[in-house]
Amino acid sequence: MATHELDSPQHIPITENAILRWSASKALENIGFRDFENTADKELLFFRIAGRLKEVERAGWKRYGIRHPESVSDHSWRMSLLALCAKVPGVDNGRVSQMAIVHDLAEVAVGDITPHDPIKREEKARRELETMTLFASMLSAEVGKYILDLWLEFEEKKTKESKVANDLDKVDMVLQAVDYEETQDKTLEEFMRAVEKIVVPELRDLCYRALARRDKVKAGEVSGSEKKRMDEYYGDT
Repeated sequence: MATHELDSPQHIPITENAILRWSASKALENIGFRDFENTADKELLFFRIAGRLKEVERAGWKRYGIRHPESVSDHSWRMSLLALCAKVPGVDNGRVSQMAIVHDLAEVAVGDITPHDPIKREEKARRELETMTLFASMLSAEVGKYILDLWLEFEEKKTKESKVANDLDKVDMVLQAVDYEETQDKTLEEFMRAVEKIVVPELRDLCYRALARRDKVKAGEVSGSEKKRMDEYYGDT
């Protein structure tokens, strides 16, 4: 396989051998966290590592040439806010919000792998599980298990809360794509199609509202004063 530059915090070329050699601890070394095993305060180290998620840019936006793309932590933050505000009967919004906070935590080591990268789905899952298991071991037994269980629940998509969380993952992406189309003169149809995968009606409706506004913008139906206000706020960048 030819080498490929993965959009990840490590920025190292990917080959078949590199894929086979990957480990969470080595990935953390690649972003500056060396002497991992000998660090006494593992909890503090965990929080420092988690903070690096602010620097991991979302790969899908970079592929489309978005200027100043959001980070993975930006995405997780609004997803958690959407979770708190979601009006879905019989769902624990707090638990959904907690899932949103941890659902992409492994990407600080794994990177934001997309379908366009030469990493198979099974390998991506292996890396993420290894990373989350390592993170859990850095915390108290109770807290580590709680965070790992939240992440596993999100990945398994069996509970009501996990289904809502997975839908909100797509909702935030659609909302962000609509914003980027308006502010950066891009066409991001690929991301809009995520609406078709949303199964919770209340969340699908939110996306439809965003897409309806998008259609108005494309048709030039947004009022002049509103467009002027947007241009003044966002500027030319």
